[in-house]
Amino acid sequence: MKYLKPIAVVSFVLVAFVVLTFRTYFHQVFPQYSGTHKIVGIEDTVEVFTDSFGMPYVFSKNNADLFFAAGYLTARERLFQLTLLSAILNGEVASLLGDEYLEMDWYIRTNKEFLNIKDSLDIIDGNLGLIESHCAGINAYIDECNGLYPVSFKITNSKPRRWTSLDAINTLALMTNHNLNSEAVILSAVRQYFGEARYTELSNNIDFDDRSVQSITDIKMQSEALNLIGASGSKTGSEAMIVFPSAEQQSKKPILIFDDNWGYRQPTKWFNIYLSGGDFDLEGSLIPGFPLPIVGRTGHSAFAITGALPKDADLLFELARGVKDLNGIVNDNASIFYADTTGLIHIGNSEISSFGLLNGQSIGINSFQEVLDILAGFTNDQKAESIALVVDKYLEMSGSDPAVRKIVDWDGDESGQSSTALLTNTILKHLVEGIFKDELALIEEGLYKTFISNTKFVENSLFKILQNPSSEWLDDINTVDYRENLSDIIKVAIDRAVMELRSKYGTLYWAWGEVNRSTYQHVLSRNWLANIINGFDVGLVFRNGQNITEFKYDENLTPVSGLALRKIYDLSNLNSVYSIIPTGQSGLPNSPHYSDQLGLFTKGELREININKEEIRNSREYRKLILYPAE
Repeated sequence: MKYLKPIAVVSFVLVAFVVLTFRTYFHQVFPQYSGTHKIVGIEDTVEVFTDSFGMPYVFSKNNADLFFAAGYLTARERLFQLTLLSAILNGEVASLLGDEYLEMDWYIRTNKEFLNIKDSLDIIDGNLGLIESHCAGINAYIDECNGLYPVSFKITNSKPRRWTSLDAINTLALMTNHNLNSEAVILSAVRQYFGEARYTELSNNIDFDDRSVQSITDIKMQSEALNLIGASGSKTGSEAMIVFPSAEQQSKKPILIFDDNWGYRQPTKWFNIYLSGGDFDLEGSLIPGFPLPIVGRTGHSAFAITGALPKDADLLFELARGVKDLNGIVNDNASIFYADTTGLIHIGNSEISSFGLLNGQSIGINSFQEVLDILAGFTNDQKAESIALVVDKYLEMSGSDPAVRKIVDWDGDESGQSSTALLTNTILKHLVEGIFKDELALIEEGLYKTFISNTKFVENSLFKILQNPSSEWLDDINTVDYRENLSDIIKVAIDRAVMELRSKYGTLYWAWGEVNRSTYQHVLSRNWLANIINGFDVGLVFRNGQNITEFKYDENLTPVSGLALRKIYDLSNLNSVYSIIPTGQSGLPNSPHYSDQLGLFTKGELREININKEEIRNSREYRKLILYPAE
């Protein structure tokens, strides 16, 4: 016994020494936000103001310095993210994350279809010089580090990859055109194995040449690569809409709303910035590595492009310059949303009145609060309709189970406290398994797993089958002497769902928030000690329904993707923008801006971004850094 205390003391000292040594070696140097700094590559002084959430406001005297500084500032916060993107684009992930990615690297390098743009700069017309300036700013920061790179590079024993114009353009393609066509793979396999009947039930009139369909191996390789950056699931991508003022509020201007859904990856996909200098004066959100915001606000307009990038990159430059006439520069396929203070609105390639129609409906608002209420009132109508079909049949068979009867009036609201949402999604999970798993597992190992990873396809397929009681999918191919019907499948699914929830959570209190939660994971969080010390992962985050848009119908209803950015531009308000990024601006673990928006996000709130240049330049609330040209 007398030796226990000395042993404990020695053990504590050794552990403390190891932890202290580890923390010292992996110490993170954070960016300079105030004062002055000399930098190689700029022609004149550049002023950078940083707000309390780490968003930079860049003021320059010419275009080249503006884009150079933006690249430099992005690299300060997101250098490892940029390096990971470059490694993926060039099929060299193994050099960064380990030999387990050698197969993925080989696939990327040999599969020309992995990216829409691979080795051509022809997509950019007259703006290549500005992209090159942005790349030069990124590389200037790498040179300035002089080997003292952020902690992520120490953990991976790697160096940053120098940024090129091709990297910038391919990054735009990778982060906006991630069409993982698992639906075609599944449909082709079903048609070849079971024939036209089962195929037709799910195909939604899709027709294709089976010989052109990728294999499950292709989907697996692409999925693993895209998951590294957060492009996971079937509902990732951007959406926008323009809300018009009501006829009673003609003094008001349109409101542009932009949402982007993305996987739960840290750091975030988006970087907010204000750019003022030369031909440009705008606020917006860009994808790190490409110099211009995809959604932004100039002095008189707001714009968003939700697809067709990087083919519309030149259009993006024109919008950022504040062009006032879109005729002749918007192609027929452009996914553009544009509104200005005169009331002019473009949706797609169509110019319409501010009191016109949006998606066939007249939309009028009387207050900004009405917009927030609309966004907060998310319901899943198709899911509500699906579960209504199921519950009606179950109650006909099984009487009045009080837990199940509550679903009858469910409107699709998936708020965190809802017991009905949890029961509904658990029932749907068992329905999907009961209807589809036997056939898909028989075709090929891994096909059912591929299927349930495509949530949109799963929900659409389930809805079709529930409306067709004679569907061949309802029969369990493993039972030879009995043909199952829809009632059989429903009863088993609901009984199993109720039993599962009572086993996990008891009989008194169920809540969707028990499952509807997620962690924003960094690719390096698998190093558990580094994760503990540096805090790579962010969360666990409990959510309301509108803050999560996709989960797999697997055993755990695993979250896949959710809101990654929301921007609201009220053109009646010249001085503010409303925005939220779920975590934060910075990609540096332990930075004060790594997760400082998380609290607002989980409460469903937005932060107000000041875009009044005079207030920004004269307020003491902003940290000021002056960049001087190095001699």
